[in-house]
Amino acid sequence: MSRKPSTLSAAPVNEQKVGTPPTPATAPARPGFWSWRRWPLKIALLLALLVCLGLGSKNWYGYLRASQYYRAAEKALAHRDYRQAQALARLAQEAWPNDPQTAFLLARIERQAGLFQSAEDQLDACQRLEGISERLRLERSLLLVQQGAITASSEAQLQEYLRRNHPETNQILEALGRGCIATYRLPDSLRYLDQLLERKPDDAKVYRWRSAVYLRLLDFDAAKKDCRRAAALDPNDPDTQVELAEVLFEGEETNEAAALFKSLHEQFPDNPRIAIGLGRALMKLGRQEEAEKLLDVLARKYPYDAPVLLERGKVVLDNPAAAEPWLRRAAERAPGDYQAQYTLFLCLQRKGDEAGAREVKKKVDQLSAGRKLMSDFSEQLKRNPYDLQVRCDLAKLFLDQGDQKEGVRWLKEALKMDPTHRLANKLLADYYEQSGQPGLAAPYRQRANEAQ
Repeated sequence: MSRKPSTLSAAPVNEQKVGTPPTPATAPARPGFWSWRRWPLKIALLLALLVCLGLGSKNWYGYLRASQYYRAAEKALAHRDYRQAQALARLAQEAWPNDPQTAFLLARIERQAGLFQSAEDQLDACQRLEGISERLRLERSLLLVQQGAITASSEAQLQEYLRRNHPETNQILEALGRGCIATYRLPDSLRYLDQLLERKPDDAKVYRWRSAVYLRLLDFDAAKKDCRRAAALDPNDPDTQVELAEVLFEGEETNEAAALFKSLHEQFPDNPRIAIGLGRALMKLGRQEEAEKLLDVLARKYPYDAPVLLERGKVVLDNPAAAEPWLRRAAERAPGDYQAQYTLFLCLQRKGDEAGAREVKKKVDQLSAGRKLMSDFSEQLKRNPYDLQVRCDLAKLFLDQGDQKEGVRWLKEALKMDPTHRLANKLLADYYEQSGQPGLAAPYRQRANEAQ
């Protein structure tokens, strides 16, 4: 007899079909974010976050530091501390290499400091970053003007800006004043510097520039007054104090000059300019033994410095035999220096060396004629400040007298005013060829030939 299967038999195994999710009773628990199995992921995320925060804080710190450098550079420039301003602006530029504003600031600092080639390079960098702009055009004009490359059109344009009270009026007046000094236009320089001092009555540097102009015009009282004002405004600047001592000496204030030179010499015993000034003042006061001892020490330190050798010889000029070796060395080191050659001539005359004196007298006469020519050229420049022929004549005179640096400067300024000027190109080409630099001569020779 067949039997039916019992309903109480063992339950069949729960078979799961492929692809279906497990039932809640049997599905494994999903680990939560804070599960220990998630710790590697959490650590990785935390490290990534810290890296991002670190990079961000580093960039932010760098930005703040660069901003501080930039503002400090502006402040140093306002106080005319050009060296400090340049160093700070370069630090800002390292952090912001693509910032046109920083390049422009550095260009202005270097222009005012007289670092003209560096200033031009920074203006080129600024132009690459921001394109041609009005402020760049003006700064390029000021860069040329301050060097003395003042054309009729550039001066007229700048004077028009002055009439309109341009925001950069102070910069314009400074560049024109300094450029006129460089080109012997001393009355014009005084006019521009006077206007600048009306706007900036506490600028020690401008008083120093104006004092130097008065000194060249032999107005010693005005020079002393301006230099005293500069020293009062900037009592901690040794250069200002040295200039004051020199102006006092030239203005016959010998006792005061000697006292100031002595104080400066105690602070800067290795400065030859100060020691020479002190030696000259002591000689004028009749304190020859002190002057000789001082200059003897200086000559041992600077055995090839022409001004040192000249003063060392002058201090014993009453003994021509002792003075001659010093003065001959000075004349050899500075063949274009009138004082060195003339003092050697006097020494040989006193010694009774007629043949030697006649030979040196030829050089003295040549330099004397050159000084007369230079005076004539200076007068011509006052009347015709834009005449490039006069500038070339001046440059040739400097080159003939052995002052190559000044001669080349005048020729290059002429070419900045007119790059195609034939005589200026020819003289520069001749100079570089004669000095064994044909590579430098080639472009000037080519332009001279093209102009012809």
